[in-house]
Amino acid sequence: MTLQPGPRLPLRNPARGLPALILSGLCVAGPAVAVQEPFPEPLTLESALALAPRDLPTEVLSRQYQETAIRARAFECRAQDRPQGPEEGVAGGCGYWHLLTPEQQSRLQLVRLFLDVVEADVAMAREDEAMAVAYVELDRARSREELGQYSTLKRSGLDMEYQKVRKTRSVSQARQRVTRSLLAAAVGRPGQLPSDVEAPVMPAWPEDLPAIDDLLAQAVDRNPVLADWRGRVDTDVAAAPLAAQLELDLRQAVLELWLSYSALRVRRDADVSQEDYRDLSLERNRTLYELEAKADLGDAMTQQTAARLARVETDHRIFLLLATLNALRGMPLLPVAGEEEA
Repeated sequence: MTLQPGPRLPLRNPARGLPALILSGLCVAGPAVAVQEPFPEPLTLESALALAPRDLPTEVLSRQYQETAIRARAFECRAQDRPQGPEEGVAGGCGYWHLLTPEQQSRLQLVRLFLDVVEADVAMAREDEAMAVAYVELDRARSREELGQYSTLKRSGLDMEYQKVRKTRSVSQARQRVTRSLLAAAVGRPGQLPSDVEAPVMPAWPEDLPAIDDLLAQAVDRNPVLADWRGRVDTDVAAAPLAAQLELDLRQAVLELWLSYSALRVRRDADVSQEDYRDLSLERNRTLYELEAKADLGDAMTQQTAARLARVETDHRIFLLLATLNALRGMPLLPVAGEEEA
């Protein structure tokens, strides 16, 4: 199955209006560098992965750290090595980061950063909606206050709520720019913020993953880090026990990801149910709002977009989990679902 690009997000672009010097990708400090081509419009996940150069400084450092860490058996159970969310409760091993090559780590991190940008855009849409509704309600209250229909206290309360929403929106706007900056650095273009980012379409997630025994057999047979250390056995006396420990870590990591998938699928069903309810609730409240029989349309709109954001975040966690599972089995990160390798 080929991952197809999703619909373009009609969201506010934080990069527009930035100084031309930043958008050109030039650095203010340091030696002059050649002007780079602008990011594709829109930027897709596949194009971002294609843009990333090989042997980034992070990859070189990762190779040095990984060699030392594996020999010292100094693995850390870090949060970034685990699926995110309540399903973390199934994790008990030392993660999977040391079981990936530096190149796999770099590409997986880039996927994470790209999806962070998408989530930041959806969150910004939620705050834009909330701020627009809050402003309309405040403006209406000001008019009614002048007519003596609203008290100053009531108008002041709506003004206070509007300022709260405005403050939250400023945080979301900053997150849009921060996530874009991190993504730009991950593809070797620090300071050149991508403009339009196109969310990938999430495939139809299978109800269950393949049998755990099959996944374990594939991982043990194909994992590139394990294969590398097995290949050192004849020339390195320490390689055999280290390879054995890596196999144990690999088996534990695959098992934890397999268990986490089931938890995420249940969570996604709950997210979809909530999103459907919020859609229906918004339609009802919109009708009442137009009739001025109900004044909480802002809450309904915010809750509807928040429900969408929750479902998007869960989809992204599943996406990252399956991409990681592909990498541990020595397969390409994408596509994350579809035809299994023979």
